[in-house]
Amino acid sequence: MVEVALARGDIVVATARKPEALADIVSKHSADKILVELDVTKHEQVVSAFAQAKNAFGRVDIVYNNAGYAIYGEVESVPEDVARKHLDTNFWSAVDVQFERSRAILPGR
Repeated sequence: MVEVALARGDIVVATARKPEALADIVSKHSADKILVELDVTKHEQVVSAFAQAKNAFGRVDIVYNNAGYAIYGEVESVPEDVARKHLDTNFWSAVDVQFERSRAILPGR
């Protein structure tokens, strides 16, 4: 998605838990695009990412959140800590990102 948006000439704030994973994309595009470290399971990083985007560009138009992963197996066989991490990433982080997106686009925020 990042490469598609950049190819269209859009401004992109790309986020990743490990920003070095996006080094190839970053090396191909101009410095007016910013890269933000973001682990969506860490609320303070979600808030910071939106603040950085809004400060740099004045607004946030579109959010594309592709964080998530699958667990394969019977519910009874998944350890509780693994299930909680899964829900934190796939559900609660999506809620958190959407909430902050809403705050970022509301007038006067």
